[in-house]
Amino acid sequence: MTEETDNLYWPTIAGDEQLFAQILEDKGYVAEYSGRSGFARRNSYVIKTKDGMLSPEAVENVRQGIQQAKQELAKKKSKEFDEYFDKESVDENKTYAVVLTGYNYYLAREPDDKYIAIASDVISFTRDYRRGFDHTSMTLMINKDRMAADKRQFITLRVPKKLMGMVIGKGGKNIKELQERFGKRFAVKQDLVEQLNEKKDAVREQFEQLLKEGGVIGVAANMDLTLKSRGDFSEKDKEGLRQFFKERIEQYEKMQEEQRIREREEGLRKLTAAVQKSFGDKFIDMNAQDIPTGVMQYLSSHEDELPLLPTDEETKGMIATLKEESERQRKWREWEKQ
Repeated sequence: MTEETDNLYWPTIAGDEQLFAQILEDKGYVAEYSGRSGFARRNSYVIKTKDGMLSPEAVENVRQGIQQAKQELAKKKSKEFDEYFDKESVDENKTYAVVLTGYNYYLAREPDDKYIAIASDVISFTRDYRRGFDHTSMTLMINKDRMAADKRQFITLRVPKKLMGMVIGKGGKNIKELQERFGKRFAVKQDLVEQLNEKKDAVREQFEQLLKEGGVIGVAANMDLTLKSRGDFSEKDKEGLRQFFKERIEQYEKMQEEQRIREREEGLRKLTAAVQKSFGDKFIDMNAQDIPTGVMQYLSSHEDELPLLPTDEETKGMIATLKEESERQRKWREWEKQ
């Protein structure tokens, strides 16, 4: 090092600014990642010239490159935000949109003079200052230039239900201010997609309630599963709901069948225990022929009291279980004697 370079350092940028670093590399600089923290924000990129020769001129060159890269990155983010705004806008002239703000990349970009934020509501709590993350909110934003130039005198703002009260304001204060600012009349109504989704959710909830209370028969008796009379749904929406009905009925019938199997298995276990109990102390010494005979006698003499009537296969299973238990008890008795 010479005196000229002793106090010179290559400029740095934050370690979580990957896009920034990429732009600098595209411009011919070297972005050298520095730091070992698991949080990129704690690390940094050291920006150098390709030859790595440290000099006042080289450092100044890098600083100028960083400023140019900042401008390019700002333009890139601005362009992507504009595209995102237009994509999310339900307005024919794209004068307003409900967008997600916060968290990362272009969604984290602070709106420039082109936009104003009218109302915002947090929908996801993701704040982490160490990594530069923020809560995600849905925000109603207005493109000021487009709104001012729009020739319509009456504009309906379609927003999610959670934002409606915020947009209107207490006593209509906020909406009046908007009207004064742009010289137009505004109405605030619920977003059509959200409205449609709420209707579909209501149909699903009705279906689930009927299924819970009356099973498949209860649903069929109290609900039109074809949805032919629902003119407020498109054919695509109806098909989606019909598919939901079909899948839920299949799930319900499978669960019912599994429940029936479990209940029958439990009934057979109780019946087997009752038969064993009826044998009393002699059970442990019953031979292979005594048990089948005893089981058949028990089933015949208690026919009117049986919780269920076992099939031939189930009866064979009971007999096999009782034989195994009798043998197990005999072996245990022998072991205790020894």
